[in-house]
Amino acid sequence: MNTHNIAGREVHVWSRGVTKYLWTTVEYFVHVIDGEIFKSPDRLEGFGSIVKFKLDTNDCIYELRTKKPVSLIYSRYVILENGVEIARGTVTANNWYIFYGALIVAGSFLYAYASIT
Repeated sequence: MNTHNIAGREVHVWSRGVTKYLWTTVEYFVHVIDGEIFKSPDRLEGFGSIVKFKLDTNDCIYELRTKKPVSLIYSRYVILENGVEIARGTVTANNWYIFYGALIVAGSFLYAYASIT
């Protein structure tokens, strides 16, 4: 989880793999401390995502935009205030190990099956 100070407010950014798509896509969250939690839309968006959020201290519109390539292990993002970059960071999905663990288990079964036949 990354922390940013935006307009005097503390903002946390984190992500997690989405089970709906077998943990191959990433959902992003922006938590304004003492405020709301905003999340990316619950749909497959290709190779990036946008989380729009507001702070109660001003009327600016903020966006967290991911930068390609996006993965469970490493995703880059920028935070924009009215279209101007004010922060950047990287994030790792909280549950990144589930997808890779499932790949190892599936690969083990395939290897065992191939060695039997």
